[in-house]
Amino acid sequence: MTVVHNCGPGVLRHPPPENMDGLVLLDGIRLGNTARFLSLQTTVLECKRNRDTPGKGVLNLLNHSCVKGKRRGHILIYNNNTGRKSLSFTVPKTEDYEVWLARLRYACNWQVDRHYALGREIGKGGFGSVVRAKTTAGEDVAVKIINVKNRAPHEMHLIFKEIELLPRIAHPNIVKVHDIFIDEEESTVSIVMELLRGGDMLDFVNDYGPLTEEKARTVMRQLFAALHYLHSQGIVHRDVKPENILSRGGDKFTIALTDFGLADEVSDGEFVVADRGMKSSAGTVGYMAPEIILNQSHTSAVDLWACGVVLFILLSGKKPFWGSNEQIIAKTLSVDIDFGREFKLISAEAVSLLKSLINGRPHKRLTARTALLHKWFAPNAHRVVSRSKSPRILWRKVQIGTMFLMTFQRRMSEFSSGSGSGSFRLDTPSPMSIIDISIRNTSEAE
Repeated sequence: MTVVHNCGPGVLRHPPPENMDGLVLLDGIRLGNTARFLSLQTTVLECKRNRDTPGKGVLNLLNHSCVKGKRRGHILIYNNNTGRKSLSFTVPKTEDYEVWLARLRYACNWQVDRHYALGREIGKGGFGSVVRAKTTAGEDVAVKIINVKNRAPHEMHLIFKEIELLPRIAHPNIVKVHDIFIDEEESTVSIVMELLRGGDMLDFVNDYGPLTEEKARTVMRQLFAALHYLHSQGIVHRDVKPENILSRGGDKFTIALTDFGLADEVSDGEFVVADRGMKSSAGTVGYMAPEIILNQSHTSAVDLWACGVVLFILLSGKKPFWGSNEQIIAKTLSVDIDFGREFKLISAEAVSLLKSLINGRPHKRLTARTALLHKWFAPNAHRVVSRSKSPRILWRKVQIGTMFLMTFQRRMSEFSSGSGSGSFRLDTPSPMSIIDISIRNTSEAE
């Protein structure tokens, strides 16, 4: 396993152990052949004849303990599971002894369960699982445990790219990462993050319907700010979707972007020429920009396309591209957007922003910075739609109408089969007409 070492020691609470190497005197080897070159790489200790020769033996220090020996400069390493000694050696230089001891002890304890009490599972996916955990101080955190065993090379690239990028990121609208642990024996990567209790935006829309423009504006302003920060750091998220926009809990509309499992870097910020852009298919169908579907080189503009899809969902309660995966891909490539009746109740500024994001030509899309300057975010620049005509109220009316329709169909079935009790008026208004009237009246009022 290749280990990334530039994990931002200024950010992580327990950064990876520092690498170290040097000559030591191993115990148990005949006089005249005792000197060996030890190399500590994160948690792996390798023994060599000299710096340039291949390693003769490798010891993973996880689940081991490092103690002082009785002799001057003597260090012993024990296996915690068996209690047996795994290695013992003497550091010849007095000034190096305490450094070796401290770094070896730190490496032996660089495990997620040494610093966090892992609890119940709160999420699961193709990557692995997410569990709830507590720090020694009692702080609740979330731990994403990624199983890296038997992963394809491109998956390993993304996993270690995530490990490399996360410690470099610090923004109020991005989920904060506290620690990253790599366990080579268990073939796992554990990412410790702040625990957000408010759920995600997709669940919110599914439960409560579309957001008002004011609330959608609040969410999108934070999302664009997070992406502007990422893009300025040369990072492209590539999986922006409502499920990855989490609420901080106290205020449902204070959000944080999460899940950097598909993130990657671009070399020249927001604008990258095609032959230097990224070329790999990544993302979620329905949110992927056309250039990703076509497996073309792409830039940070793919995140802005996804932002357009997110905004569409927040305002209308439905996706702009729907159907089977094949149909969604075809509609995405043709930029076939269904602006339904709901958008008759949406301001022209919001629709303008949507069209500037869901644009088939990447260079024509707004950037995260210019999106924040769009007139939809200007104070009092948007058309005010009364609450009685909002898509949220319309969504609730349609939901109630749908429930009435199901009851109507059940009663009709009972009546036709003779199982219904009492009389049934045949002039009862059709529930479909009720739904249609509620939609038509709100549209006509415009």
